[in-house]
Amino acid sequence: MADDSLERRVERLEGRLEAVEESLDRYRRQHALLLAEVDVDALEDPACPECGEGTLVRRSGLSWAKAVCRECETAWVLSG
Repeated sequence: MADDSLERRVERLEGRLEAVEESLDRYRRQHALLLAEVDVDALEDPACPECGEGTLVRRSGLSWAKAVCRECETAWVLSG
């Protein structure tokens, strides 16, 4: 019976750990995009939230701006 309780506790902890890891991943992506929106050029090689390998560059026109990864070429439209 103690093993059953221990197994359930381990399962709950594993579930919590998975949720925390997903939240951290989501926050890392949001953080990278917020940094890109502020000023990519002022940062030292901001990492791509998608591939984690490339660096982001900001590309913009008169009414648009994007953060683009040099490695995987994923792009995000930035507000403003």
